[in-house]
Amino acid sequence: MDIFKEFATDLAKEEDGVEVDIGSGAVLKLARTGTKDYNKLVNKLFTANKRVLDLKNDAANTLSDNLMAEVLAKTVLKGWSGIEEDGKELPYSVENAQRLLRIKDFRALVIEKAGDMTNYKLAVEEEISGN
Repeated sequence: MDIFKEFATDLAKEEDGVEVDIGSGAVLKLARTGTKDYNKLVNKLFTANKRVLDLKNDAANTLSDNLMAEVLAKTVLKGWSGIEEDGKELPYSVENAQRLLRIKDFRALVIEKAGDMTNYKLAVEEEISGN
């Protein structure tokens, strides 16, 4: 197994984001989860709210979901096209992203796609270009 071909990723794409088609004409621009900015904000927000989160009750669960929506909106979901709300095109903004990321299944989709290494692999790009 060639470790480079299997696991090497483009760090710039991980930080800047790549376009990922999620179907129905919608495309998300996603940075990868686990980047420096992502980890820094997770640490900051979850540490600042540790006392409430440690309660492990409904309020803690709601806060955790809201914090993840904020983290993803500020560090992972970098843009979109084809996203609508009530039949109208919804412009991308961090605020709109954070609001939509409070929807658990949309948040789960973003986390899944942003964590998919194949979206950021170097080897895929090299194979396409013939190198």
